[in-house]
Amino acid sequence: MPRNKKIKTILVIRTTAMGDVAMTVPVVNQFMEQNSDVRIVFLTSSPFKPFFRYLSGSITIETADFHGVHSGFKGIVKLYKELSSKYDIDVILDLQVKLYSLVMSLLFKVFSGVSTIRLDKGKKDKKEITRRNNKIRRQLPKMLFRYADVFKSAGFDFDFKEIPYSHRETIPEKYSFLDGEKLIGVSPLASFEGKQLPLPLLRSVIERLIERLPEYKLLIFGGGRYEKMVGDSLESFYKGHVFSTIGKMNISLEMDLMSNLDLMISMDSSAQHVCSLLGTKVLTIWGATQPMTGFLGYSLSDENVLTIAMDCSPCSVYGNKECYMGDRPCLSTMTAEQIVGKVEQLIGSFPEEQ
Repeated sequence: MPRNKKIKTILVIRTTAMGDVAMTVPVVNQFMEQNSDVRIVFLTSSPFKPFFRYLSGSITIETADFHGVHSGFKGIVKLYKELSSKYDIDVILDLQVKLYSLVMSLLFKVFSGVSTIRLDKGKKDKKEITRRNNKIRRQLPKMLFRYADVFKSAGFDFDFKEIPYSHRETIPEKYSFLDGEKLIGVSPLASFEGKQLPLPLLRSVIERLIERLPEYKLLIFGGGRYEKMVGDSLESFYKGHVFSTIGKMNISLEMDLMSNLDLMISMDSSAQHVCSLLGTKVLTIWGATQPMTGFLGYSLSDENVLTIAMDCSPCSVYGNKECYMGDRPCLSTMTAEQIVGKVEQLIGSFPEEQ
C-alpha cells in the first residue's frame, strides 16, 4: 500500500476475546516504536482498555458495545459514523474477522474509500492439526506474529520480536496485607472444559503447594459466577493460605496484583497473556489445546509449558469440542506432582536477589 501521506491513521479492530486482545498489545507497542509517524485508533471493548495503559505514542483507544448501543446493523452504522466523523482513517487492520468487523469494513470501503487488511487466522492449518484422523502436527506461527503480518501487509516496515519486559505496580489496597509476601497466582479454569484443570487435581495441587512451599500465599484468579464459587470455596477451605480475587476487582487492579506475583499458574486462558504483558513468570498448563496452534503467550517458550503428550491431542483450537476419548486423558492423567514439580523448577529459576 503506497504511503502517500507523511502521517497515516490506522484503525485497528480487536474487541474479543480477552487473551486475544492482550496479545495485540506488544505488537502495537513495537509497531509504534518503529513507525512513530503513524497514528493508531484501536477499537476494542471497554473492559480491555487497561491492557493499553503502558503504550506511549500516538494511539487512541475507542470502545464498541456490540451488545448495547452498537448492536445489530443499525448499531454498526452508528459506530461507523462516530469513527468516520472523528478520524481520517487511511486503512483498517481487521484483527478480528467477525461479521461486525466485516460490515464495518464494508461501510468504510463504500462510503469513505478505505481499504481493509485482514488477519489470516490459519484455519486450514489449525484444522489439519486438530482433526481426529491424519493429523499433521507442526508448530504454527504464534498469533502475535500473525497480527504483526497484518501490519506488514499494510505496507509498513515492521520487525516484530518477543522482547521480555516487566512492569511492577503497587499492590491493590484490598490486598495490601499481602504486600511483601511471596505470591503464586492460580487461574485454573477457562471458558471451555477442554482447558479447565479438573477440580480434584486442583485441590491436590493446592495442598502440595501449601505443604512444599509454605512461604507462598496462593491467589485464585478468574471470572464468572461458577469460577467465583470455586474460588470462594477454596479460600474458605484453605483459610489463610488461599485467597480468591474473583469478582472483587476490575481488570486494572487485577493487573496490578498480577504484576506482584512470583509465578502465575494458568491454563490456556487469558491469564497467561495478561501476565506475559506484565513480565510475570508463567506456567501454562495445556489439555485439549496445545501451544503448536499458536496461542502461547508473548515471550513464553517451552520452559513455561506443561502438557501430556497424547496421540489425540490437540483435538481443538479453543477447547470447546467434546472429548471422543471420554475422560479427557490429556488432563485426567496429569498429576499434582508434575505440576508442583514444574512450579518449583520455575520458582527456582528466578535470579538471586542482590
